[in-house]
Amino acid sequence: MMSVLMSREKPDFELLEQQIKIFLTTCDKFAKKTGDDFWKEKANFYCLLNLIDQIKEFGPVRDWYVL
Repeated sequence: MMSVLMSREKPDFELLEQQIKIFLTTCDKFAKKTGDDFWKEKANFYCLLNLIDQIKEFGPVRDWYVL
């Protein structure tokens, strides 16, 4: 997921959506096993679902931040 997000090339949005959903599902499964729902309280995890629209509007994530 991170390699697709940080690429400068136009991503395969279907693949990226699948990878984001797999990541969030894995977080949920981990939380259920450990009894710690830490990730559900963090907005950044849910914001991943909006990334595809943001990439389409603003371009690659890699170029969003300039040091």
